[in-house]
Amino acid sequence: MPATASIREIRHQIRIDLTDAPPLTDLTGRSRKPVGLRLDYGLRRDITRVDIVIEWQDEASLWPPVSEMPDWLRQIIDEHRPADVHDPDDWRPVGMGGWPVYPAA
Repeated sequence: MPATASIREIRHQIRIDLTDAPPLTDLTGRSRKPVGLRLDYGLRRDITRVDIVIEWQDEASLWPPVSEMPDWLRQIIDEHRPADVHDPDDWRPVGMGGWPVYPAA
């Protein structure tokens, strides 16, 4: 009997260098200047999400959904989201996690 396969998730990863970004304050209250950003978009059947990793000078850390997101960061995320983020198909099974990605205004 042959094995069957279906796509669970499509991922788009984008890496961005930040040159003029203002300092960010993390959950611990530490304020630092970010130097880069990794956006990992997950496209699933009923939910689309983005995992945000902030790259600092000395480390990289996940920007958790419980943190407040500055407007400039939300703008970068919206500008770089894949075109098919809101075109769900049957082959995208249910999934959750990360920041929700909302339709373009």
